[in-house]
Order: sequence, then C-alpha cells, then structure tokens
Amino acid sequence: MQAKISHCPFNRSGLNHKDSRSAPLTDRLREQTEPLHASLEQLPFSQLLFSGDLPRSVYLQYLLGLRLVYQSLEAEIKSWSQVYDKTLEAFYPVFRSQLIDEDIQVLSGGSSTQSLVNLPKDLIESIHGSLERTLALAYVRFLGDLGGGQLLARQLRTRWQLPLGHSNGLAMYAYHEQVPELRKKVKSVINGLSLSVVQQELILKAAESMFKLHRQWFLQLMPQNVVIQSFLSGVIHEPQKTQHSRG
Repeated sequence: MQAKISHCPFNRSGLNHKDSRSAPLTDRLREQTEPLHASLEQLPFSQLLFSGDLPRSVYLQYLLGLRLVYQSLEAEIKSWSQVYDKTLEAFYPVFRSQLIDEDIQVLSGGSSTQSLVNLPKDLIESIHGSLERTLALAYVRFLGDLGGGQLLARQLRTRWQLPLGHSNGLAMYAYHEQVPELRKKVKSVINGLSLSVVQQELILKAAESMFKLHRQWFLQLMPQNVVIQSFLSGVIHEPQKTQHSRG
C-alpha cells in the first residue's frame, strides 16, 4: 500500500500494529495522533498556509509564536541532555529558533517592532520540566518541519515569489544535512532512549495534547474576516469527516 503524504508540518501516518507495544515509539506516535493531525489539516489556517493564500501578516504571527515554541523546546532538550541522556544532543541540527528569527527579519522588512498578538502560551509552558512532554513536542515539530515543512517552503517560495538562496525568508526549512537522514536521526533518538512503559504511555498522551494545543493556537491566529472571505471565494472548504482504519 502506498503511504499517504502529509501536507501539514506535523508528523502522521496510517500504520497499524497488531502488537502496538512492540512497535517503535515513533510508529505508535504516528498511529495514535493520525486523527488529530487529519483534523488539524482541515483548519482554515492550515488550508490557507499550504495553498499559499495565507496573508503574510498572519504567517509572521505564526513565525513569532513558533520562535518562542522552538526556544522553549530547545532549552528543555539542552537541559535534559545534561541530566538524562546526552544522545538528545543529536537533536541539535534540527533546532530552528535562530533561523526563524532570520526569517522574521527578512519577511518583515527588518522591522524590529513586530508584536506577537496570539502567544501560544499553553503550548510553550506545557513542556517545562517534563521529559515526556518535551519528547512529544520534539516528535511533532522536528519530524513535521522535516516533512510537510519542505512542501510548504516550495509552495511559499512560488506563491510569494521569493528568491532562491539563504536569505529569502525560508531559512527555517533549510538544513545542513540531508532531510531523509535527519528524519532517521530524530526517530532513532526517540526510539533509542531507555524509556519505561509508563514513560512511553505518557509521551503518547502528551503528543495528543501537543496537537490539541496547536489546534487551539491555529484557531487563534486566523482573523475571522479572512476566514469568511476565504470560504466565500472558495479558497478553503468546510471540514470533512474522515474515517481512519484502526484494524
């Protein structure tokens, strides 16, 4: 069966395992969060983002919030790598906060007065002091930006007529290593940690929470007038119910 390609910058799949506890943790995470991810893809924010029709002002708000999310995530990983397992340092090549800051400067025309209207406070604070919730957010963000984020970069470059090269406002989607190898590395780190059954269950629950908190944030990001106009013009559509095989 051919794998379904995701167009949203979060990780998902439709894998099923007869004995889920024997499967790699990242496979279990994909399976358990698939319905939440499918729902996230149908939000007006996600539809406009991947069609290239999202107003640049809204995308800048997204980047401003995402920079804070990554700063918090990166700080937690650095902390846990010192007190728990140094293999977490393998996540360092996919840290994005500094590159997001570069993109904000480019897309805002170098303005230093960009203000964050919709702070993803709950998402940021949710991981403080928790290894399990930190790993859940690492799974959601790192593998998502290494997956759907690559499709997004190509779409934005085309629709916004951005130049090729480093300083084009899309630096956060550029990596120094091959993306497929980085995806393998991220999965290897998560799957290779010595985690108890309880810890793994906590990570699975936390991943669901991370998707719900992203949904809450995305809903806050979208101005209602933009949503209405996009529906009327046919740019976005009403969410459709999707069925997910769990056999």
